[in-house]
Amino acid sequence: MTTPVKPEPTVGPRRPLPPGAWDTHAHVFGPFERFPLRPGASYSPPLAPYESYTGMLDAAGQSHGVLVHAGAYGHDYAALLDALARAGGRLRGVAVSDVSAGDADLAALAAAGVDGLRLTEIVAGQSMPPMPGRVGFDALVGLASRVKALGWHALIWATSANFAA
Repeated sequence: MTTPVKPEPTVGPRRPLPPGAWDTHAHVFGPFERFPLRPGASYSPPLAPYESYTGMLDAAGQSHGVLVHAGAYGHDYAALLDALARAGGRLRGVAVSDVSAGDADLAALAAAGVDGLRLTEIVAGQSMPPMPGRVGFDALVGLASRVKALGWHALIWATSANFAA
């Protein structure tokens, strides 16, 4: 794993964004001494803590953002939940969970600001092998009614080939 590099300051857009603009997909990483990556993570992300993300939102003129749980954390939601708690409602979250999660676990995520689950069938344009922190389409069947009951959405990351008839 490489030494994290401090994020560059964000520069705002040339044209202002409309009032109420949202960033719809981002991840937070670190600080790694507080939120360590999953041992054996398949990638080493750069340092991108809560402060950098909210600074980017401010510089870009975005009022809200959606943080998606990152696979490099496996099923440890600590970094995501910390960011949601600190944001005071400015951020919403998308978790990664399989059918083994209990209803109380999903309800706790909802109470913390999570509004959806991520399902992944690709990475860098390739089909993905099973790995901690990734939940594939096969889990949707077992989770669909629970996701619906919570009023959540499913964030699906796939290629069009995954949907071919």
